[in-house]
Amino acid sequence: MRILLIGNPGSFFKESKRKLSLSFDVDAYCVDRERRLSILSDFSNNQGFWDFEKYIAIVYISGETRNKEFMGLLNFELPSILADISCQNNMGFVYLSSLAVFAGCVEDLITVKSEFKPIDDYGKTKALFDHHISKLEKIYPGSRVKTIFPASFYSKSGRSSIEKFGFYKQKFSKIFNIVSLQGCLSYVDRDDVIDKIVVSLKREDYRAEIMAKHYELKDENSKFTFPKPPLLLFKIIGKVFPRISVKMRMLLRGVYYK
Repeated sequence: MRILLIGNPGSFFKESKRKLSLSFDVDAYCVDRERRLSILSDFSNNQGFWDFEKYIAIVYISGETRNKEFMGLLNFELPSILADISCQNNMGFVYLSSLAVFAGCVEDLITVKSEFKPIDDYGKTKALFDHHISKLEKIYPGSRVKTIFPASFYSKSGRSSIEKFGFYKQKFSKIFNIVSLQGCLSYVDRDDVIDKIVVSLKREDYRAEIMAKHYELKDENSKFTFPKPPLLLFKIIGKVFPRISVKMRMLLRGVYYK
């Protein structure tokens, strides 16, 4: 069984290829900077060098989080072409969306049924593709599309939200020894996401899933626990300062994903 893996260069792409190769024959296409300008034509149906009939599925783990110029290309345009090809050829399609598509949804519990309310360009381009998938599933009943909504990858390099919180908690230890927050931070292990992709393909499990673990901020050793503000407060703040509202809600109240 052969699959086509498409992703950005880096350790996640390399490890995905390695683990998938243990169970499948893998053709890997790396979306490097040089290929970005020609990538749409590379995967157009008009290009004869792609024999899509030999694949049982396409796994799309590419995307762009920072460069606005390429967000539309890698988060919406390219995966739309690939998803169309997959559905037309009765292939499986597995891709990574993002919890960013739910960022503006002011609820305590977010599920795959929650409304998409992105607040930034990254989330909006991801949500555009998620809507495209919904349309495809109506056009092609029985299509096999797996949407995974992962939280931010946990990193020990100091870049993850948990590591940053730990840094500030240590820096302002005198304050945190007195006051504890009741929020939580969501994260996911990179390897867990890769394993989920492999298992989903092997079991042909194409149900949409959220992948998130929760790091509770409440410290029982603190003298005082900051009370949880009402959701209404964050809805009001979010109308003017959506990003600030999201961060405050995570820290002071918590956003849980299931």
